[in-house]
Parts: sequence; C-alpha cells; structure tokens
Amino acid sequence: MGAMTTSTGSTGFTIEELYRWRERYDDGRAELLDGALLITHLDVDDELLDRLRDENELCRVELLDGAVIVTPAPGRAHQTAVLNLAIVLKTAAPADCQVLVAPFDVRLASGNALEPDVVMARREDFTERNLPAAPVLVVEVLSPVTRRIDLTSKLARYRDSGVLHYWTVDPLEPSLIVRELQGGEYVEVGHAIGEDSVQIGRPCDIRLCPADLARG
Repeated sequence: MGAMTTSTGSTGFTIEELYRWRERYDDGRAELLDGALLITHLDVDDELLDRLRDENELCRVELLDGAVIVTPAPGRAHQTAVLNLAIVLKTAAPADCQVLVAPFDVRLASGNALEPDVVMARREDFTERNLPAAPVLVVEVLSPVTRRIDLTSKLARYRDSGVLHYWTVDPLEPSLIVRELQGGEYVEVGHAIGEDSVQIGRPCDIRLCPADLARG
C-alpha cells in the first residue's frame, strides 16, 4: 500500500484520495467524514497500526473504538496553539506530572490508540512507548477536519475512560472550553473567547487567554 498524501491540514482528504485508499486497502470500509478518513470493519492489531502509521507518516493515524481514523497533517494555526499551550502547561504542571504533545499514544482501552494534541499525566503512568492509563488532562485543538470527532467520539471515549479534565481549543475563533469530569459526565467549568481569559484551578492553577494561545 502506498502512502496517503493530502495538500493541506485545513481542507482534509478529497474523494479521489478516498478512492485511492479503497483501491490500495480494501479489507475495511473507508468513508469520508469532514475530510477525515474513517475505516471500519477492519481487524487492527499493533503491527497493522504501526504499518499504517509508517506508510502514512504525514498523517495522524489513530484507533478509536476499533475504527481507524486518518487525518491530514495539521496546519499552522493548529500547531501554533499546541506549542503555546504545551509551553504554558509544562511550567504549570504539578511536579509528579509530565506534559507531552502528539504524536504519543494514549491507550485508554482495547481498540483504542489515540494521539491527543496535548496530554498531561502522572510520570509513573508513562512507558517509553505509550500511556496505558487515563491521563489527568487531554487537550484537543480543533480544526475543520477534526472538530466533529473531537467534540463527539473522542469526548465520549475520554469521558468513559475516566479522563478527569478535557479541554478544547479553537485557534480560529479563538476560544477555549474547559471541561471537568463530574458524576461520570463532562461539565463545562470555564469558557473564554478572544482576548478574554479564564482562571483554571485544576489540574493546575493557570490563567489562559485564547488569543494568546493562537498568537504566533
């Protein structure tokens, strides 16, 4: 199977690229969702997942509840927000926690190998290869291609796996939504847009401004 390519992280895959994927790898059912490739009915083990990632190294390949999700490399606005947030979180994180950015596998349950944009977890929970335990915090930076998945399927997986804090950043608006797991459901405990800022108490004491996160 040849490598998957796409022109930009903001527009996603085209229908022609979907057809090429189906021709090269016809064991599963491949569909387009907002520019992301969603492959179901495929028996994925670690060896196949590693091969898919090696053959499509310019893309992000994740496993979500047994389905393979392939998204194109993120754009400049996305990566700017990831970098800015990671720098701030690294400074503010508790001493027993570490902050990493994608790509780094988070193995929340069988059939799942996700690569959150930013993750904070207890140092003792990491292995050299992945994080086989629920993180303390997951942050996903939204893009037109990943927005629906980040706000629905991934949110549900993080919630059901016991991730205590889930934040989403929209670098184009810009905005930040802070969620905390309470009684088995995510509750919005903070929200800021543009130059406004939000004070966050957990998992670290920090004040964030979406405009600052989006600023290059």
